[in-house]
Amino acid sequence: MQQREDALERSRDANGVERCTYCDQPLDRRAGSPNSAEIDHKKAYVHGGETVDENLDAACRTCNRSKGSKELGTEWIPPNERGD
Repeated sequence: MQQREDALERSRDANGVERCTYCDQPLDRRAGSPNSAEIDHKKAYVHGGETVDENLDAACRTCNRSKGSKELGTEWIPPNERGD
């Protein structure tokens, strides 16, 4: 649980708002909404990604579910890096 809190703490902007690492949307601590806070393994757990601070980021539910076990930066490009 502490790793979750640490990842959420790292996601805070200058105003203290927790934001998705991948799309910059504010995170909601209530489960079930599209922007509910989840913790993502940058390198997917199923591909050997460890559950350590360096491999964990705060993500909204939408981005985390979209990314799934895809490789960050090649198989899945975060919305804030797509230039849409």
